[in-house]
Amino acid sequence: VLKNKLEENGQHHDPSKHGHPDEALDSEITVEQVKQKLDSINVDIHVMRQRLELEELLGQMVIKLPNFFLCMAAFVLGLCTFSPASEIYQVNRQLIQFFELSTEELAQVKTTDDIYDFLIQFSLRNEKLMASSADYWCESRYISKEWDHHLDVPLTSCPSPRMYSLGFGGTAWGTSAAASGASGEPSESANGSAVEASAAASGESHGR
Repeated sequence: VLKNKLEENGQHHDPSKHGHPDEALDSEITVEQVKQKLDSINVDIHVMRQRLELEELLGQMVIKLPNFFLCMAAFVLGLCTFSPASEIYQVNRQLIQFFELSTEELAQVKTTDDIYDFLIQFSLRNEKLMASSADYWCESRYISKEWDHHLDVPLTSCPSPRMYSLGFGGTAWGTSAAASGASGEPSESANGSAVEASAAASGESHGR
């Protein structure tokens, strides 16, 4: 009965012309098929509008894409210029080697005595990196190192006129402290100036 109705309406597909009947249900739609079913095709106007707006936006982004790559290249170049990763890595590596801060070396610090020894060695190495350190500017006849029992930190006293001229404590030329320091007998005022010099140097070290 269905076959007769299809023949009467002229909707019967000849297998010799159209191939297998299931071919009409595949995902490939030709222009001819669209033209034949144009009267029965429903189009959602909102979906079509979204699709057209998306295509327009993509076209605008393609135009802006070269500017994006240009700005990104300038940003990466500036980042490598003002913050070079390789040079920063080399500095950090040298500091780790100089202060002996590697994992293997720190693993050897286990007891309380090892901790104090490590702090003393760290302080001595830190003074070697300071341009205003007493190791470079203080004469050997003025320099003296002692332990501050109140602060529990090592202090370096240097009642030297040279340190005074640099603005890191010390005593002025011609004073009694400078004279006593030159004779090898530092006075109480010299020790007070030495503490101030050591505190100033220690503050600079902590700042760095």
